[in-house]
Amino acid sequence: MRSAAGAGVPSASLSYAVPHPAPDHLQNPWAIAVRVVTAAVGSYFASSGLAALGAVILASATGMERSEAVMVNVLAAFLTYLIMAMWAFCERRLPVVVIAIWLGAIATHALAVFLVSLAGATA
Repeated sequence: MRSAAGAGVPSASLSYAVPHPAPDHLQNPWAIAVRVVTAAVGSYFASSGLAALGAVILASATGMERSEAVMVNVLAAFLTYLIMAMWAFCERRLPVVVIAIWLGAIATHALAVFLVSLAGATA
């Protein structure tokens, strides 16, 4: 194809991708390490806390067998773990990720232990 001037220069020039600098939240290696640990370990603790809390609530509120309540909540914990881990990488603000996941893990475990002690569950 010739340009309008007919100088032998193609009218549709190729544009090359210019690399853009990484966003600020991806440049600090310590921030990346904290995000990875929070996504992997923190999401695991938070989902296990949700599973424990859900099993205690489901067993005591509905009268379901404890073993069945645990199995239902363990299956749901796989999904919650994946969702939390993906969210940890999607959220731009690292403090929000760290606080939400780790505080959620501590709170759910503490509440599950409190409810078990309140209900006087037997082994």
